[in-house]
Amino acid sequence: MTRPRILFITAISPFSPNNGSSLRVAALLESLKESWDITLFLLSSNHSRDVSGAKQIEGERMRTLLLRNPMTSTKARLKWLTSTSPLKICFGNFRAVAEYASAISQLRGQTFDLIFCSELEGLPVLKDLQVNPSQCWVDLQNWYPEWFKSFCKSRSWIHRLYGQASCWKQERYERQFLPAASNITCVSDQDRAEASKAFPTHFVHVISNGYATRFLNAALQAESKLQQASDFLFVGSLDIEMNVAGVEWLVT
Repeated sequence: MTRPRILFITAISPFSPNNGSSLRVAALLESLKESWDITLFLLSSNHSRDVSGAKQIEGERMRTLLLRNPMTSTKARLKWLTSTSPLKICFGNFRAVAEYASAISQLRGQTFDLIFCSELEGLPVLKDLQVNPSQCWVDLQNWYPEWFKSFCKSRSWIHRLYGQASCWKQERYERQFLPAASNITCVSDQDRAEASKAFPTHFVHVISNGYATRFLNAALQAESKLQQASDFLFVGSLDIEMNVAGVEWLVT
């Protein structure tokens, strides 16, 4: 029996996942491999590590097409100052990669039952592939309008300026590229309500955050310790207002 084929587009590496975004991508891929044949189209920021990781998991059910991300963090931030795209999109600028045109040509020659973009970076790829939006999904781990608005509430004027500029850039980017995918996945009912309000013609579905099964033992060990704990360690950056609000809630 022929298995369905999925093209999974991402600038977030699932290999050696070390943050929430990469853990989500790793968990989604591990789940999808059970029923789908996967082509992973990855813009790599750590090319040598990703090449090694891809070789370990590639097989009959999954192949990886790697492109090296040419942008350093500094270059991406400088580009953001003159760009109309949100900062996060600059880090995943597929079109700036020399081999990009060849990769698009290669993918156009294949047939996929479904195309899945992890986050918004892959939306320009959908336009270049010229595929039917009804077969395309975009996964929003964060509802970015609210994420950028959180900076507007910061005590820092630099963060407030960044938030205001990013809100405008995000809205413009979504209007330009989100019509390339008719379907949206998000992580909560609240995000689904916001996305449905902003894009009433899109189908919006909730896929809760999970974890890959290989992390199960570590998660159970951590849970056992937390149940007996009176002190908590919060691991996360405090330059984002939503994290600050979370820490303040825990302390209260």
